Amino acid sequence: MKQDCSLAKIDVGAMLLTPTEKSRARVVVTAFSVLVGRHLLPVLATVVAFVCVLLVTKPAAAQFPQVAGPPYVGPPAFSQKQSPWGDANLGPTRLKMRDWGCAVTALAMMISWYGHPVNPGELNAWLNDRSRNGFEPGGDVRWSVAAGLAPNVSFIQSVNWSGNADLNTVNSDVDEGYLSILRVRVGGRSNGLIHFVLLVGRSGETYYIIDPIDGKRKTLADGGYGNNPRQAIQGIRRYRLNGVGQGDVYAGWHRRMFIDAFCRAGGRHAVHSLVSPVFRRDYAHLQEYHWNGQGQRALVDGGAGVFAVYGAIGATWYGWGNVWSPLRGPRSDEGEAAPSPRGTRGRYQRFENGSIYFSTNWGGHPVFGNISKTYEAHHGTGGRFGFPTGS
Repeated sequence: MKQDCSLAKIDVGAMLLTPTEKSRARVVVTAFSVLVGRHLLPVLATVVAFVCVLLVTKPAAAQFPQVAGPPYVGPPAFSQKQSPWGDANLGPTRLKMRDWGCAVTALAMMISWYGHPVNPGELNAWLNDRSRNGFEPGGDVRWSVAAGLAPNVSFIQSVNWSGNADLNTVNSDVDEGYLSILRVRVGGRSNGLIHFVLLVGRSGETYYIIDPIDGKRKTLADGGYGNNPRQAIQGIRRYRLNGVGQGDVYAGWHRRMFIDAFCRAGGRHAVHSLVSPVFRRDYAHLQEYHWNGQGQRALVDGGAGVFAVYGAIGATWYGWGNVWSPLRGPRSDEGEAAPSPRGTRGRYQRFENGSIYFSTNWGGHPVFGNISKTYEAHHGTGGRFGFPTGS
C-alpha cells in the first residue's frame, strides 16, 4: 500500500518551527524523498530532514507577550483649538483660546472626569465671570478658583521647580488615581513657551498625558517635552477628589481602583454624595452613597476589581442582600443590554454568580445559578427569552 509522507500527516515537531522553517522543511523533505525513494524509506526521510532543518536553521527569537498599553484613566480628550471655543478670547484678555488656552483645557478635562461635565469654552466663561475672578489680568488661571465648579474637588497646591522636578510628588498623586496638571516647556527647551498638560498615568518614569494642543494621548517624550522627566516637568498643579477611596483601603493602588470606578460611572452625577468611608463587609470592601430615590449606591470591591453599583440595579442588588446575596459581588460596570426580540431595551450588570437586568417595562431582576447559565446560553436579553419579568 502506498504511504503518504506529507508534512500534513507527520507534523512531528512542527510546533517548534517558524513558518519560514516549515517552508524549508518541506523543501528538504521533498528533495530527500526523491533521492531516497518515497516507497523505501519515507519515515527515515522525514526524520533526517527534520534534524537537518534544526541543525541549519537559526533559532527563532524568543517571543514575549506585548506589554499592556498606557495606563490611561479616561478623561475626555479636549483640544484648545477645537471649535467653538478655539476662537474665543481667553478670560478677560484678547488672547485666543487656541493659542493660550492650555490651562483651561486641561482643567476642563480633569473636572469632567471627576463628574462635572464641562468643556473648555464653558469653563473659560465660568472663570471669567466677574463674581468669580478666575483669571489674573494677563490671562493666567487662578487655580484655586477653578475647583469651585466641582464641589467634590479640592485644590491642594501649585508648585514650580527651578531645578529638577520632585518626581516623588508627581508619582504620589498619579499612583493614587488623582489627575494633576503639569507645567512644561514647548519643545522641551528651557526658553520654550510655558505649556500645561493633563497627567493621566505613568509606567516607571514614562508619563502619560493628554495634550491640550491637539487633544491626543501621548507620553511627555512623544509630545516633544523632553526625554528626562526631571527636567521636562517644571511644575505641578495638584487637586484631590474629596472622600472617594478614603477609609479601609490597602494602599494607594487600592484607592485608585475606587477613584477609577467612581469616575467610570460618571462621577458625582452617577453616585452622588458620600455617606461612608470605605469599610469591610464580609469578603468585600464598600463605599456607600446616599439614596436619592433611584436606589442605593456603592463602590464595591468584591475581589475582582472595584465597580459602581447604583440606580435601579443597585436597588435590586441591595434588596437581595448586596454582598450577602446569591449574586455576591459585582464583576463589571453597568452597561446597555442587548435589545430583546420585541424591541425592549435596558441595562445589565454582571456579578460573581449571575447578573441583574433592568428595563422600564419590567424593572430590575436578578438571574443567577444554573438558570443564569441556561439564560446566557440562549443569548440573554437578546435571545428568545428577552428581559426577565420576575425574580
